[in-house]
Amino acid sequence: MSPAESPAIDYKALVQDDRIHASLYTDLRIFADEMDRIFHAGWVFVGHDSEIPGAGDFVTRSLGREPVIMVRGKDGGVAVLVNRCMHRGTMLCPADRGSVRTFACPYHGWTYDLTGTLLGVPYPGGYASFDKRAHGLTRAPRVASYRGFVVASLSATGQALAEHLGPPRGSSTARPTSPPTARWR
Repeated sequence: MSPAESPAIDYKALVQDDRIHASLYTDLRIFADEMDRIFHAGWVFVGHDSEIPGAGDFVTRSLGREPVIMVRGKDGGVAVLVNRCMHRGTMLCPADRGSVRTFACPYHGWTYDLTGTLLGVPYPGGYASFDKRAHGLTRAPRVASYRGFVVASLSATGQALAEHLGPPRGSSTARPTSPPTARWR
């Protein structure tokens, strides 16, 4: 039976006041549901923009089961790209972090710029009616930054980040108005 044909999971029956059913940790349908609902459709923390201060700086992470590259572009913006070559699906960038001018696939040498646009392929004449524009890296459709924390969603639809975060509670920019009452040495 495929996951689409399986009956809905009754999460309320699996969570009791005094225990949580073990299937919440082991059921593959529940795992797939979490991956879809949380790591694909929702906003997921990718990193902090201070990790990639200059153009071409990158870190690799995962959004659920999807390997991604968070990279600083030449324009100063941050992109989150799926870390798989569009030719044969090879992991494009195995390093945890670094700085590059372009990304090159280690398998067949397809090269991409910092935005994921395909720059070149070896032997381009070997591909009949090949359109490079149609073979760029998959980009996370929604990327946002909140106070330097970069978050992304693999779904083009869903809550806006501000709605997802909700209204602020108190002021995070508050400063003490009176001097400290103790002296620290």
